[in-house]
Amino acid sequence: MQPAVPSTIALAASFIGAIASAGVAWSKPGGSADRPSQTRRDGRAVRVPRSTVAVTTNARFCSLSEDDRGLCFAPVAVGDDGTVLSTDGSNWGQTTIVEVTPNLNRCGQADTWTIRIDRARLKNFYDYGATLVVGVPLTTQSQLMPANRPMPDDNQLASIMYVVDVDGDAQADLIADQYGCDGARQPTASGAPTHQCYEYWVAVRDRWQRGRVDQTATCSR
Repeated sequence: MQPAVPSTIALAASFIGAIASAGVAWSKPGGSADRPSQTRRDGRAVRVPRSTVAVTTNARFCSLSEDDRGLCFAPVAVGDDGTVLSTDGSNWGQTTIVEVTPNLNRCGQADTWTIRIDRARLKNFYDYGATLVVGVPLTTQSQLMPANRPMPDDNQLASIMYVVDVDGDAQADLIADQYGCDGARQPTASGAPTHQCYEYWVAVRDRWQRGRVDQTATCSR
């Protein structure tokens, strides 16, 4: 069974570009950002809070099964471009969605989208279980990474679904997770949560920042 992925999730056209345009140096969690040399000044020391870079995400994930077919768990459209990645680290190149069919649940709401991609644009035949990543500016060096890692925060009810290394340096840049929640997007341990929440985390400077939280109501019919 393919991992359920965020339903209306979305990495703004380029979170790296957004960070760059903000004029800030950054590195991934666990690394160290370049810092300007500091000159010692006499007088009382004053702690100045470090500014936070606002990030968002437009990423969506689609599980590919057949040669040119797949299932997306967030809205996509014909013409959307994406990159096909495999869990073994393979990068099969970029392609385009050429057909989209929404799948309705018992409440009449679309919760998955069946797609067909332009297979001719890929450089080879991808393995079963490959993933189409849409809405993220990936390169030929981008790769999926193992999801068995600690959560960026202390939410013990969340499950990490996808981890993406955007620039190919073997460090995570983007994490997507899912958890049962209430109407206020708070985690709930209920066996029948009223909603499902989906988070995207972006590596900014030396820490993770929550890029977006999406929420969908659970259909109980």
